[in-house]
Amino acid sequence: MRPPHTQWPRGGLGPIAALAAALVLFPAAGVWAQTANQTGGGQTEAPAASSDNLDNLFNGGGGDTVAQQGGTALSALEKKEPLTFTGQLYSMAGGAVGWTDTPNPSNLESHFGELIGGSVTNYLYIDARPDPTFRFHGALEMAFPGFTPTMSELFFDYSMADVAFLRGGRQTIGWGNGRIFSVGDLMDNSATALSLKAFIPFGANGLTLVGLVPDPGTGANLTTWSPDFEGAPRLDLVIGTFEFSEEATFQSDEDPRWSTMVKTSLLGGEVFGQVFGTWDYGTGYRLSTLESVFWQTPDRKISLYGEHYFDGVDGYKQDHRMAILAAFKVGGYTIATQWMHAFTDGSGSILPAVTFSPLEHLTITLGFPMSYGANGSIYAAQAPSDFNSPSFNPQNLTNPNLTSPITSWNQRYSIFLKVELSTSY
Repeated sequence: MRPPHTQWPRGGLGPIAALAAALVLFPAAGVWAQTANQTGGGQTEAPAASSDNLDNLFNGGGGDTVAQQGGTALSALEKKEPLTFTGQLYSMAGGAVGWTDTPNPSNLESHFGELIGGSVTNYLYIDARPDPTFRFHGALEMAFPGFTPTMSELFFDYSMADVAFLRGGRQTIGWGNGRIFSVGDLMDNSATALSLKAFIPFGANGLTLVGLVPDPGTGANLTTWSPDFEGAPRLDLVIGTFEFSEEATFQSDEDPRWSTMVKTSLLGGEVFGQVFGTWDYGTGYRLSTLESVFWQTPDRKISLYGEHYFDGVDGYKQDHRMAILAAFKVGGYTIATQWMHAFTDGSGSILPAVTFSPLEHLTITLGFPMSYGANGSIYAAQAPSDFNSPSFNPQNLTNPNLTSPITSWNQRYSIFLKVELSTSY
């Protein structure tokens, strides 16, 4: 679902000024690079069970904004590979208990609620490169509950004389940088579309062109189907220590969307800023901003990450949030705390958690989610975690695989335990 947007009339704060204001909000260090999503194989990986699961918020995410390095794209498409089958079997079980008010030791059943879940998922990857110019990739998932096979990716890569590179089929394209707030990705509908992406590198810079049509669904009559075509250009530039990205999407029945992004190193870390929104020729700009900062010690034992997102109307009242995440490694344990706050309604959530691996392939996570704010506010009525998710992610609060899906969780104080077992083949 696309986020709402701030509306500013013509002559208001323009994209360059808005971006400058966004960068001032986080004058420390911020965001890391993940060029493989844009230039390399694009394989959908299932997270392995390990003591680094909490680091997934630092080492992954839906897309990235780093300018695509031409050398990386070339090296990813210049080797010959035989047909290979790889995979991963992932299983998980977890549960949570919670209270709508401060737990009473003499009456723990008062204001009490519970949540349980589990899943077993098999990920199968198929790859082949019969010659240096052509590659095929497929990613298949099958999970319990459900047992419905899902082809999450199915695409080909083609190199045109090492000058342009094409990828066509079902592919997930990420043009955003948010790891906690999933906003600002102009390619948010790529996972359910048929698309063709062309990448043209020139030095450290690159031009990407994407055309896509939505999946008509099973049993669709293609003779009467009228696809809603969407086109999107993206330009990545490296200027000194700054990396810039300019991108836009165009559809016949919707306002054009666009995004301006910049990132750079600062004080030993990295900082990222983005202005994104839509353009209406009658009303002018409708804008939102996202900023993030990241810093980590050389031994990766201490990691700090922050995000700020604002999208408001009438004085920033519609949506204005921030999140801070800190993780520390002590021995074989990873201790992390995430704080999320909505300035919009004064609600928030605090999630301390510890993760460890007592045995190979086995990971255990223990967390203590707490929330504050009025009932029905943004953060005061959400489940502590999704136990069907293949990785620990405090922001993933849906529960789609349970027999009775959890739609709300008004417990203010919770305890959850999650056990994961994973192996690759």
